[in-house]
Amino acid sequence: MDDVEVLDASDGELAPHTDDDVQESERIGEVGENESETSVCMGVDDFCSDGGRSSGCMDARGGERDAGGDGGGCCKHSCLMKYHDLAQIRAHSLAALNKKTRKAVVLGMLALVQDNLGSRNVYHYRLDWSTPICMKAFCAVVNITYRTLQQWKQEMCSGSDIVPNAHGNSGRTPHHALSQLDKLTVVKFIKNYAAVHALPDPGRLQGKTRDFVLESSHTMKSLYGEYCKAVEVESRRVLPATQQPCPYRLTSQLRRQYTLLNVPTPDPTPPVPHKVSYPTFIRLWRKYCLNIKIQASRSDLCDKCDRAFVTLRHSLSDAQRKAINDSYNQHLSKAKELRERYNANIEVAEKVWRGKTQKDKDRILGHLKSRVQLSPFTSHAYLDLCMQYSFGFCQQVSIPYSSQQRGTFYFRTARKVHVFGVCCEPLCRQVFFLIDEAEHVGKGAVVVVSLVHAFFHLHGLGERRVTLQAYNCTGQNKNTTMLWYMAWRVITGLRDRIQLNFMLPGHTKFRPDSYFGLFKTHYRRQNNIDDMADLVKCVCKSGQDVECMPQLYQNWQYYEWNVFLGQWFQPLSAFGRSHTFEFDREHPGVMEIRVMPSDTNPTKIYMLA
Repeated sequence: MDDVEVLDASDGELAPHTDDDVQESERIGEVGENESETSVCMGVDDFCSDGGRSSGCMDARGGERDAGGDGGGCCKHSCLMKYHDLAQIRAHSLAALNKKTRKAVVLGMLALVQDNLGSRNVYHYRLDWSTPICMKAFCAVVNITYRTLQQWKQEMCSGSDIVPNAHGNSGRTPHHALSQLDKLTVVKFIKNYAAVHALPDPGRLQGKTRDFVLESSHTMKSLYGEYCKAVEVESRRVLPATQQPCPYRLTSQLRRQYTLLNVPTPDPTPPVPHKVSYPTFIRLWRKYCLNIKIQASRSDLCDKCDRAFVTLRHSLSDAQRKAINDSYNQHLSKAKELRERYNANIEVAEKVWRGKTQKDKDRILGHLKSRVQLSPFTSHAYLDLCMQYSFGFCQQVSIPYSSQQRGTFYFRTARKVHVFGVCCEPLCRQVFFLIDEAEHVGKGAVVVVSLVHAFFHLHGLGERRVTLQAYNCTGQNKNTTMLWYMAWRVITGLRDRIQLNFMLPGHTKFRPDSYFGLFKTHYRRQNNIDDMADLVKCVCKSGQDVECMPQLYQNWQYYEWNVFLGQWFQPLSAFGRSHTFEFDREHPGVMEIRVMPSDTNPTKIYMLA
């Protein structure tokens, strides 16, 4: 071992210590780094009161020194008594750290006080930059032994990477750990049960594996009960006569006797799987069987998807399964394409809106807030904007509503309020049209067109290009009256270009549904909603990070659009399978139809009579 030179701050002298001094210090301080240091190292107060005689910490020369008549316990200058308060604060701050963090802090402190003088390393121990102490006091403050301090110095001077010490039990398997046999038993049971009772979901892939769905009647608790029964049956299973387990444990002496007598050695007892707990069963399922799921209850399902799922359950041949999978995958690819086009339209509109300056945004939104009265056949397109709007009906709500409903109120019929929403995705804003039961005239094409017309004139930004998204419902949105109205807006100059998109039936979840969900959640949490005024307040407070704007019937009215537009437009047909309709001012009265957004050759229809 190379001589290490230590500066004792108490006397200011270089005190070299040799290998004999180190061996003597190791004999006195026998506590290693991996042992419990708190039982040997003492606190600052105990060190001072004890005089350092039972601490196991050494002085600067590696030997145990007498405390002298000063009572300091560390050196003749009594560093700990002299700087008792500061040492106690530093000791308490280091004691709050765990072992790994404390080692890193101490190594950093040593690196700051180290001086390289040729082949020797000199350490100036300090409590802070201006408070020198001796090495014995430093060990008491950081709560380590002299031997541990020397080990950490050698690690730092060796130049190798400083890594945390491995725990004594690292690499050892605990005696209570779950065996590999028990894990394999659980995983094999789940997969075998799914192979018998589950159905493959043709449309969902988990990575490169196919999802398998169990019926909703199954639960994880019920499957765990079946697993327990299977383990009990396996443990009671009778083995063949040639594999009867040995009733005793074979020792090496018995095995030698069997070999000398030329008698076959009995087979040892085969391992029997043990039953795991319910939380362990769930944990293994979620870790190793992610593609096996229990079907959740859902609503508003696609008819074609559900029909394919039911048909797949009763199909027997591989050819039938393949045909169903191909048809279903083609159906899902169409839904995915329409969904991607919807998201792309939102991104384009958001990019255009972000390109506007803050002054232009404030001017546009300020003009929007000041507009309260409907002015029919006005509000021409004047802004170079491209906006994305989505609209649709929500399930009706009732007033009055109370979260603490009385028993007699259950048999009374509440007043119905119908909700129609138009969402502006780039602005994170949705307008809720609240229609009282006395103001409601149905949900047909005339009502939807009147609501969209009221939105454009009350809450439209005056954009030139509009992209609309709606449910694929022929009675409300996808009909002749709606197409006539869009063509009329372009011809009269209210918009320069309109694109009307519809999603695939059964796959129509979009942004307005999330706003409806926020509104319904806030509605159910209200204590009392007595009238329309309370319902308006509920709508305004339902959005925290988004804007929810209520709109009552008093500022708009219904129009007979089918009668009004039927004078100039001809009836339309054969557009039920199309999902994209475009109207451009450069081609008035012409509608371009695409079955899918990716179609390069649209069908053009002249609409004017």
